Amino acid sequence: MITITVKNGTLSPDEEQLITEKAEAIKGCDHATVTIDGEWLNVDYHVMPFFRLARITGYLTNDINRWNDAKLAELKDRVKHGIA
Repeated sequence: MITITVKNGTLSPDEEQLITEKAEAIKGCDHATVTIDGEWLNVDYHVMPFFRLARITGYLTNDINRWNDAKLAELKDRVKHGIA
């Protein structure tokens, strides 16, 4: 469900539908802010942040800062394979 916040006026049903459709087409978009400026609609699409994950020593992670010494040693000792 896309949430639309409108500043400085109201949207017509057609405008709201168009903005909703555009937001749904943007991967990760959960919210749009519309600022009405005369005849212009300034639309800001908010996208949820995403994290890049890596599979390291059997775990999916994006941050190894909280790993204990044993898991960090396992990471250090792992054999990295190249792409052929």
